[in-house]
Amino acid sequence: MFLQIQKMMNQHQKSTAEILLISMLLTLVDLVLMTMVISGIDDLKGGVKSLLVQIASLKDCQTELTKMMAKALMQVPKDEDDNLSIIEKPMESIEELNSLENSLGDKEFRKSLSRFLRTIGGSTTGDAVRIILKRIGTLWLWSKYSYKGRMGKIAICRLRLCTMIHGAVLKTVKGSTTKIIEKEISEFLKHAPYQRGGPKSKVLSDTSTDSGTMPLFSDDSQILRMSFKGSPVGFTI
Repeated sequence: MFLQIQKMMNQHQKSTAEILLISMLLTLVDLVLMTMVISGIDDLKGGVKSLLVQIASLKDCQTELTKMMAKALMQVPKDEDDNLSIIEKPMESIEELNSLENSLGDKEFRKSLSRFLRTIGGSTTGDAVRIILKRIGTLWLWSKYSYKGRMGKIAICRLRLCTMIHGAVLKTVKGSTTKIIEKEISEFLKHAPYQRGGPKSKVLSDTSTDSGTMPLFSDDSQILRMSFKGSPVGFTI
């Protein structure tokens, strides 16, 4: 009987020891987990701090980039829309064209006009010349000019503007040459009075267009010279 009681006490003590050991192990696990959590929080704080530093650095970079872009924009030449103000509408008088010619003495103005002329366009040399000349002046104005100043007209070849037109077409139209440009300018000025909108366009035939087609009769004197017995050719009385 005594032996049984002692055996039960030994088992109870053993059970208590196991419980104590398990409790100590659990406590140790809790300590380890807490340590890991605290370490993780510290790492997280460090990561957040590093991220904040990077964000601040990006903001500084953005500010610097904005300053660089603003500085670059100030140094960039005026864009095409700004260049349009150089010649707002086709000029109508010799005085206006002379004023433009005088302005070409300024280096910056020449650069702006050169950019403007290059943006006008034209797929061929002839197209480019016609578009540029019509953008610069009206047919009434160009009817007072010829390339070399023949027939009492003003010589456009003596103008710095003519040199700039040559340069613009040479740069924008592939295969263009100085001789071709000179020929196209001469042809345009020759036919300018007779195109629709020109000073002599009223004598154009009904089938004529403003593409440079010459009229059947350049003036009324030719009609009179071809009269027969007081009747114009093609009519009967």
